Amino acid sequence: MSPKRWTRDQVADFRTAFNASDFDIKTWQSVGVDYASACLMNFWGKGPDDAIELNKHGVKSPPDMRFANFLGLSFAQACKWVEAGLDFDSASAWIGSGFSFAQACKWVEAGFDFDSALSWLQILPRKASPDLARQWTKAGLDEFEASNWINLSVTEPGIANTWLQSGFSTETAEEWLKWGVMPVDAKKFLDAGHYAPDDGYRQAGISLSAAMSWTSKGFEFEEYYGMEQFDYWKFWHDAGLTPDLADLLRVKIEESISWCIEREIYPRGFGVDSFSMFQKFDPKSTQEALKEQLVDSVGELSKAGLGLTIENLIQWRGIPAKVILASIDNLIDPDTAYEMGDVALAPYSKPIDDLLRKTKNTSMPQEFTHRGMTEKDLKKLLELNYELDDIVRVMTDSKIDGQVLLKWAVNGWRVTERGFLSWYAEGFGPQLASVWSSHGFSAVLARAWIKTGVKDPEVARRRSTAGILPTK
Repeated sequence: MSPKRWTRDQVADFRTAFNASDFDIKTWQSVGVDYASACLMNFWGKGPDDAIELNKHGVKSPPDMRFANFLGLSFAQACKWVEAGLDFDSASAWIGSGFSFAQACKWVEAGFDFDSALSWLQILPRKASPDLARQWTKAGLDEFEASNWINLSVTEPGIANTWLQSGFSTETAEEWLKWGVMPVDAKKFLDAGHYAPDDGYRQAGISLSAAMSWTSKGFEFEEYYGMEQFDYWKFWHDAGLTPDLADLLRVKIEESISWCIEREIYPRGFGVDSFSMFQKFDPKSTQEALKEQLVDSVGELSKAGLGLTIENLIQWRGIPAKVILASIDNLIDPDTAYEMGDVALAPYSKPIDDLLRKTKNTSMPQEFTHRGMTEKDLKKLLELNYELDDIVRVMTDSKIDGQVLLKWAVNGWRVTERGFLSWYAEGFGPQLASVWSSHGFSAVLARAWIKTGVKDPEVARRRSTAGILPTK
């Protein structure tokens, strides 16, 4: 080691600063230590022999004193950092982020500087080995790309790389990962023309194969209402149909719509008669309405337990499941059941049925039992020369209870004529209405006099004769 010459000023300063002898100075120079390094070694409390030892380890300059002053490291500890090629600034960054010397060395040896190591550790577990980060980089993925895969719970670089090699991005892979499908299988599905079904199927408890079947048949995942249920998978699924059967029935319904239109079978409540002279008949609207009614019938037939046949769909269209069952139980045909509505749910009465048949009335027994009428009530109405079909019409049109109607009838009012309705509407009972009516008052005028406090129709008649009006 050739001696390094110091300037006279450096020799003088060194002698003064460290109280060094000429021998000490020559010794430092003889081992090849420059002035600055000798000063730094002295600050560390080290001598020429220590400088020689550092040189053997490839350390040309002693550690910066800031290792001691700011990081609290000993000379030996500081030398390790320097020997590893990490200066004070680098060491300060590693130590300040909680890395030990050994941990920092592992990252550096793996080819990562402090900034890149910290970036990887923001997405990898804190105690992750730098080897794991290196595996990601070998797979051709940087920290950002690796983070996207890790967020999908793909923590193995090799698996992520397989997804990429199979032609999937994180976005397209995510849809398959929700179903627990590996890249090889996903590639097979994709090659066969299958895309990952909406995750909503899985959340609804539908298997992958079933979900793909619904999707492949053109059924949508999103829920729709009205006639758009036609393309909504869950509507058919809840009706108990497989995708194949649902698709077949959907086609049959389309065929049935045309069949019905050709034969003038319209949706119930939407026939040709429903169009006024000011509204042109629209076959397209009729077709859409019929489609909606048939589709709605799928669910109602399913609830009733009836087979989902085209015949059942057509004849029971527009009728709720509970009415379907009641109609079957009581031998009510579908057209009549639709007209009756909830009335069909009323109890069946054989005595009333027999009476209706005997008197050649076409009404159904439920139309009377629904409004609280008995066989005895109907016989009384027959004694009063009423047609029972007319009674049903009045009860239906005026929404009057059967017993109320009977009470008016037995008190001499012709309930099939409109006269009594005005008295009923004004809140009169049949007897009071008779008294006021016999004095020549209408229901409205009678009510007006009663509101003024005049309760005797004779008094009201006298005042009327005198020209007094019924005012409050």
